[in-house]
Amino acid sequence: MAQPINAQYELIESLPVPSAGFARSVLKARQTTVDARVPPRVVLLRSVPPEIDQPAFRNAVGLSASLPLHPHILPVFSLMTYEGSSSIPAGVYVVSDFARGITLRERIRRVAPFSLGVTLDISVAVAQAVLTAHQTGVRHGNLSPDMVLLTPEGQVKVSDFAVDRAAHDLVSQTDVLYDDDVRSIGLLVYEMLTGAATSPSALHGELSLQTKNPDTPAAIEGIVRKATSDNFETTYATISKLLSDLQAARDDLRAGRPLQWTPLSVAPHVQRTSELAQAARDITAEQKHSPQGASVGTVDEEGNDDREYGRLDSEPERPNILGRVILGLSIVLVAGFVVASVYVASLFNTPADVLVPNLIGKQLADAQAISEVSKFTIVVAGHNFSDTWPIGEIYQMTPAPGRSIKSGKDVDVYVSDGPMLATVPDVRQMTQKKALSVLQQAGFTIGTVATTFSDSDDKGIVIDQQPEAAARVPHQSAVNLTVSKGPSPPNAPTGVTTSITIPGEIDISWDDVDNASEYNVYRDGVKIASGVPQASYSDENVTSGNTYAYSVSAVNGNGESPQSQSSSITDTVPGTNTPAPPPDVTPPPPSSPTPDSGQSPRRRQFDIRFKVPSSGKRHNVQVEVEDATGTNIVYDEDRDPGDTLDENISAFGNKVVFLIFIDGKLAKQETK
Repeated sequence: MAQPINAQYELIESLPVPSAGFARSVLKARQTTVDARVPPRVVLLRSVPPEIDQPAFRNAVGLSASLPLHPHILPVFSLMTYEGSSSIPAGVYVVSDFARGITLRERIRRVAPFSLGVTLDISVAVAQAVLTAHQTGVRHGNLSPDMVLLTPEGQVKVSDFAVDRAAHDLVSQTDVLYDDDVRSIGLLVYEMLTGAATSPSALHGELSLQTKNPDTPAAIEGIVRKATSDNFETTYATISKLLSDLQAARDDLRAGRPLQWTPLSVAPHVQRTSELAQAARDITAEQKHSPQGASVGTVDEEGNDDREYGRLDSEPERPNILGRVILGLSIVLVAGFVVASVYVASLFNTPADVLVPNLIGKQLADAQAISEVSKFTIVVAGHNFSDTWPIGEIYQMTPAPGRSIKSGKDVDVYVSDGPMLATVPDVRQMTQKKALSVLQQAGFTIGTVATTFSDSDDKGIVIDQQPEAAARVPHQSAVNLTVSKGPSPPNAPTGVTTSITIPGEIDISWDDVDNASEYNVYRDGVKIASGVPQASYSDENVTSGNTYAYSVSAVNGNGESPQSQSSSITDTVPGTNTPAPPPDVTPPPPSSPTPDSGQSPRRRQFDIRFKVPSSGKRHNVQVEVEDATGTNIVYDEDRDPGDTLDENISAFGNKVVFLIFIDGKLAKQETK
């Protein structure tokens, strides 16, 4: 089984470490993560020594990763941190595309000097890659044959734009590389045609191919000398000008035209036009002054005639009247076109020029706001993952910053999708709405949302997530959430008992349920009371002599429990039964006098027990007594939720009514 490397790659093989470059370990790996925007690919992982894993190097990797796709640029994707294994060292790795082939350095060592056609083909491809990078604002800085890969299919790939230069600067203390990409391309041409290695830092002054090979065409000699010149006024000002001359030389070679023009003084096409015009004038002059029958040729400095002889007496000179007529008509037409163009242009207002600002590193929304002010149009030309550029930031643009364009023109931008692998944030104990916002900002989406009861978490709070917090998963992955529905519905109450204190009133009590906020009371299956705050209730709407079955349910914010088992009782018919005293009231002494004896109302002692509701904050509890002396408040205090009130209270007379109020509302009434 292939060895995994983090969550997104698996090892194919370890490769030899090249002599040039920064890597200490090189791995060939296969991408295992699946994303519609990233096709399966084989990548190259190159380890980064700790001494160069610095902000400057990471910034260089980001610049290289920001380059657009180009047939002659070997893409760099990102940086990856690996914890290490028994066979793969831990550290930071540069992730780039994998391509088979050999370096141009090795090809030069084997077969140089190259043919002129092969040299120009490779040089043009390299210059095209460098020009694309320059237009994006990225220089290579250390372009050499080691940075050019030649594939078996004949492709040319330039690698490590900005990266290799940054690595060299961080480890080198003495040798400062010459970072002129124009000069580096000139040196590549020189090495391919001579096989002689060159050092940019040791080179002073321009190179000449004709010192190595006198038969070198003037155009190639001029290109190399101009590209390697130290003189700012004579060297190529831009890569595009060098590329233009290389392409012109390649086109002339393919068409069989002579390469006798030179870029050292004038542009190639002007030089070639001048040469052809001069040649035509020379031929005409010789025809006019040579005797009939003489051949047209050249004479060298020593007087040796190298003309090729051919008879011309059968073709007498004739004036070219038709050519002159055509030339005259052409001049008239061109002049008319110029006048018409000037006139038409004057009829229209030319759009104003706009200087393109630097949008790289800005969020897309900010760039669009800038474009509205600067009068150009933002066009999102592409997206890509990046470990360097945060999600939503622009990492590439065309035209490059600082270019001048017409008002209203398009500016293409490329926007980062953030890292391919992102760290899942911890959204537990957040509300579902907050969790959604945090996940979206981190580049994830909400997957499934399951709900479950939780006695420890409020309703709407996230209590679990998958993938777990801190996991590294592909960008835009879905995160599944489990959200609390609050406390589970309470269990059915137990311990329901019924008793009779006085005829016409039935007392019901039960065991308190921990997560209940209130209770409902049922008589013969019909609800007769709801919102009862404590575990007791007195039913006064009964008829003596009837039998009733009572049950109770517990209630909280998530619903109502099933009804408890019922407790049946028959109400007392007056004068036939002596009701048993309630368990929480001490009966009066049997020897107490009755009111009919003419004596003062007897004093009686009662034990009052009452459980304070377990929900909410502290509750105000009042006990009011109605007896022979009138109505009196005998208890008034604040108690904590769930407290049990246990008080001994005195009252006078045979009939005493106790009323218990919770926060000013009648909670219980008993007659003793």
